[in-house]
Amino acid sequence: MDSSDRKRWLRAVVLLGVLYCVIGLAFSAFARWAAFNSMRENWNRLAFVACSIAFAIHIAYEHFRLRNSPRITAWHASLAVAVGALGLALSANIHDLWSPTVIDRECSSPWLPGPF
Repeated sequence: MDSSDRKRWLRAVVLLGVLYCVIGLAFSAFARWAAFNSMRENWNRLAFVACSIAFAIHIAYEHFRLRNSPRITAWHASLAVAVGALGLALSANIHDLWSPTVIDRECSSPWLPGPF
């Protein structure tokens, strides 16, 4: 594997990770603006569908374009999902710090190691 192949899969992982995070944040904002619970559920389902399509495109890109083995393809796809999940977790913690309530900070507790 030369450096150009390494850059291509790493670029795809970062791009898809950011896309997962943006999809999660955008669709949660749309769900927050919805007037009815059924519309909130529909926005959540649409976010799931959008992320599933991005996931399938990433796997196809890794498998057919980069010609990676199934194990490497799964590793890269899971890294992209982990980057997206990290972005969502960081945005939730930042939102929690900026929120006006100071009663208890439950959102930042998962960053502490061990059972607290």
